[in-house]
Amino acid sequence: MSKKESWEGKDHKSLPLKLVRADSSFEGLPYFLVSTGKTSNKSEIVFNRHYTYEDDDGSGSVDQRWEVRASGRLGLPGRLDQDVYMAVHELITDRGGIPESGELHFSLYELVGYLGWAGSGGHYESVSRSLRRIASTIIDCDRAFWSQRRCRFVSDTFNLWTFHRARYEEGPSGRAAERHVLRLHPLFVENYEENYLNSLDSAFYWTLKGHTSKRLYRLLETYSIGDHNAAGIWELGLLELRDLVPLAEYKYATKVKEKLSKAHKELSAMGYLKNISFRKIRRGEESVRYEVSPSFLRNRVESVIEAGLENQGALEAMRRAGIPRQVRISVLREHDPDRCMEFASLLPYQRGLKNPVAAFRWALSQPEKAQRWWEAVPKSQAEPIVSTVESCTVDDSDVTGPEKPLQGSQVPEADEAALAVWGQLLAEIDTGSLQVWFESTVPISLQEETLVLSVPNSTARDYIESRFKTNLEESLKDRLSENAVVVLTSRDQE
Repeated sequence: MSKKESWEGKDHKSLPLKLVRADSSFEGLPYFLVSTGKTSNKSEIVFNRHYTYEDDDGSGSVDQRWEVRASGRLGLPGRLDQDVYMAVHELITDRGGIPESGELHFSLYELVGYLGWAGSGGHYESVSRSLRRIASTIIDCDRAFWSQRRCRFVSDTFNLWTFHRARYEEGPSGRAAERHVLRLHPLFVENYEENYLNSLDSAFYWTLKGHTSKRLYRLLETYSIGDHNAAGIWELGLLELRDLVPLAEYKYATKVKEKLSKAHKELSAMGYLKNISFRKIRRGEESVRYEVSPSFLRNRVESVIEAGLENQGALEAMRRAGIPRQVRISVLREHDPDRCMEFASLLPYQRGLKNPVAAFRWALSQPEKAQRWWEAVPKSQAEPIVSTVESCTVDDSDVTGPEKPLQGSQVPEADEAALAVWGQLLAEIDTGSLQVWFESTVPISLQEETLVLSVPNSTARDYIESRFKTNLEESLKDRLSENAVVVLTSRDQE
């Protein structure tokens, strides 16, 4: 039984949630021809728009051009190729992410398995052809693809990936075997490294029968809940949606609405969409407003927050401080993870708190007033005062309470060479009031370009790793070599 068959007829709440990470910029632009009819013989997709956006510096707008051109006899990527694209991203997720080289080594057997197909020569050839089709398709864009590393929309000509087929003999029997290589374009690799990614629920994706439904789901994940602070609502003109899918170039909104009706019905029946409404904008044009189901949105958002690499330090610090799970998720929806980690790490040092969870929320919302929390941190950091959440009114089955007080073992002796380098590194880092985290840090070794630092406890280790390790290693590389690294050890775990 294929995974698609095993999930048919199930409500989304009963499906196993599996998040797959995909490039946020690419997800929001047209690429696959998922509808039949007038689009099937197209050799290019041309998408133009005046795009308004918001960032940390305010709002802005840009005129964008995005062209996708077929190269050779394989044509433009279509319905099957969208599924193969998803299978590749499932494989990347299961492998733990994209390697630094951008190269993914795999067998066709693996991808056929993700598609839920039986292993046969015809299926292997279909997947191979799909990979080649995507590799040969050219993207030409003008200020349309967002580069998170450069913090701007870029203009470039590129392919999603290149595909290399390899066949060789394996073992003494000389049995033929294949191993293939995809090399993702550097723009995609960079966005992956910068965590500029959407999280798609692949389990839900594979339950959808309609290819337009799958594409509309990907668009909704990008524009309605790509940011976990979003409300799950997306509204746009039907003719603009026509170009984003893309559908054939229908002139009238009524025809676009008709072509989307099956996708609307399926996504609503699956419990993904709570409501779809339309309103007239002007003659011949309507807008559509989508509202994602609150239960789907809540489950999805919670999973994204808990899976996000950028949140792991904050989640662990809050868990150690006894913050309930639902509160951990709630505050990460509203606040920067670094701030959550900072005040969660300080919470155990605060005396006389009747409601530590409420005090934690207050500190996050009033960080300037809560700076006095630093005054409660002992200079030695050897024995923090652990608050409990027993008096808290929050009811959560995941409340485990803080672990026993974190206290360092015997402080090790500093290594002379390591101490000299450590002093230079500290002088370069402007830590201000955060200097308290380093007062009990001891440089114990400097060997083979590795500086080993001993810190009092795991809370200090996690905080220093999250906030300072990158800068420390950059400074160390300037002094030693590009291979220099900083290793932190916790005395309460030695």
